[in-house]
Amino acid sequence: MAQARSNIAISNDCISGVFTPNVVILINDVVRTTAVQIASLSIDQNRNNEQDTARFIINRDEGFTPSVGQTVKIGLGDSGNLEFAGQIVSLRYVRERSSDSPRFEVFCTDWAQLFNRRLITQDFSGQDITDIAT
Repeated sequence: MAQARSNIAISNDCISGVFTPNVVILINDVVRTTAVQIASLSIDQNRNNEQDTARFIINRDEGFTPSVGQTVKIGLGDSGNLEFAGQIVSLRYVRERSSDSPRFEVFCTDWAQLFNRRLITQDFSGQDITDIAT
């Protein structure tokens, strides 16, 4: 994942203004960057009410198996500079003949669908507080 950034590097340090960031990936707040194939990482950042999505392939690392519902945070430089935050929505088991190690293709969405989960859409004027609470 490469991107052009101004005021990050001088021309002697990089080619044509392309900056290759230090990606940090946390799954359930545990750093799993070394297990992820960085070349497979893609983040789609959408406008308006569309959800942002992320996709990557993770090698099975020391017995760690990702699962649906786990939180995913992807940052540039460190975990505080987030580019994506959400959760795993689906997994696909990938096994290539040339490799003995199993891999998982991980699909994630951001938390946008959770913003309206407690939105009140009903008019409760004129009702008793106990009726509203139930």
